[in-house]
Amino acid sequence: MNLKDKNPNTNLAFYLESNRKSGANLGKFIAFLLILIILICLKFVVHPAPINDYLLQKPEKKDDYYLNFGGNVAVIGHLNPDMDTVAASVAGAYLFQGIAVLSGQANTESKFCLEKFNVPLPIQVDELDQKENFKWMLVDHGAQTLRSNLFKEENILAILDHHKLAEDEVEVPVPIYVDIRPWGSSNSILFYHFRNAQKVIPYRIAGVMACAIISDTLNLRSPTKTKFDEIALSALLTQIGYENSTKLAYELFEAKSDISGLTQKEVILLDFKIFKSNGRTFGWGSGNTVRPELYFASGVLENYIEALEQVKTENALDYIFFSVTDIDPQQSDITTTLITLKDDLELATRAFPQGKVLGRNTIFIGALVSRKTDFIPAIERALGAN
Repeated sequence: MNLKDKNPNTNLAFYLESNRKSGANLGKFIAFLLILIILICLKFVVHPAPINDYLLQKPEKKDDYYLNFGGNVAVIGHLNPDMDTVAASVAGAYLFQGIAVLSGQANTESKFCLEKFNVPLPIQVDELDQKENFKWMLVDHGAQTLRSNLFKEENILAILDHHKLAEDEVEVPVPIYVDIRPWGSSNSILFYHFRNAQKVIPYRIAGVMACAIISDTLNLRSPTKTKFDEIALSALLTQIGYENSTKLAYELFEAKSDISGLTQKEVILLDFKIFKSNGRTFGWGSGNTVRPELYFASGVLENYIEALEQVKTENALDYIFFSVTDIDPQQSDITTTLITLKDDLELATRAFPQGKVLGRNTIFIGALVSRKTDFIPAIERALGAN
């Protein structure tokens, strides 16, 4: 017989010792749970969600300002519309319940994108019935030299842009809504407006917005791209069922490079903007292509020089430049060669001292790709130092 069974004191000690050990184990387990709960809480309090998750979250409530736009809004981009301007007109019109309007013919890249995603080509500003007294929203521009003059400034309701304020920025008699951000694309800005309005972006709209971000940031290879462009593009690509942007970028750049059937003057004006700085006016045309050799073939370059002369005279410009940028996605580097007139080459060499003059009308300026951050600031600095 076990002596423990006969000695009540011994049995009590055994019972107490067993409970003490069980209680200690339970206490350890409870302490472990408390520590685990604290660590989980600290993860969300001390270490907030990554920026891409945070920015993609919907706000708790809609921005009431969107309710005040009402209808009868015409969303219009700049003259000589590019992909970003066309898409911003389309996306802005959908978001703000208005109508998409263009200030010129869409280029081949824009037409390809709209057709791919089954989006109708927006109406031209000169085809719009001005009697309806539209309120105008300017997208992708704010300068007088870049906007249509077929409507009055006092009817401008808002400006949504990603360029710096120009010397000739539009002047309106009353306060208006202005959203200018240093991002790579107007459509990245519109992406966050959709988010703030708690409005789902339909497949077709998401497609043209993705095309615009790819185009304006050269598939995120341009120095203008920001983390916001990356986040917006990633979300839009997911919306339209693309794992990445490679295939879509290649298709867009191939379409952009198609200049068949166009005169050299028409090519220059496809993406042409006029700027004012230090009392001078100059124009800059951009030719982004995967086939730059087409611009410099024998006899073709001379035609571009002649066309530049015509555009310079017709617009009463002090200087004019046309950049040909090789955007082939299969190339490791993006490079630019500048075509200008003999009288304007001296300014170009001062603006781009690292460049290599190839002839009396051309200068290789290397890995500079952005009109907004590379080309125009350089010309403005050179004019200011003159």
